[in-house]
Amino acid sequence: MLKKSGVLCVLAVAALIGLGAVAGFAQDKVYVNGFDADYPPFSFVGKDGKPTGFDIDALDWIAKEMKFKVKHQPTDWAAIVPTLQAKKIDVIASGMSIT
Repeated sequence: MLKKSGVLCVLAVAALIGLGAVAGFAQDKVYVNGFDADYPPFSFVGKDGKPTGFDIDALDWIAKEMKFKVKHQPTDWAAIVPTLQAKKIDVIASGMSIT
């Protein structure tokens, strides 16, 4: 199961990189990532109060490489997709996968 999750995460990162390269994006915009604050080791709020985890680190790395800014916003898991649909967040980087 963990191996499958790792493969899915790598594919998600590759898709994000490809999407940015193809679709273009505003480098001066701050993109908002909605994440589940209680889903370690993928996404959670650390003891220091800062977002952390594999998904957070991966998105931060992508943002650094592609020269855009990202803000991580804890979002209730049950409301995360409707929050994206309402355009209150720009991306979900929090263990989201197709089942």
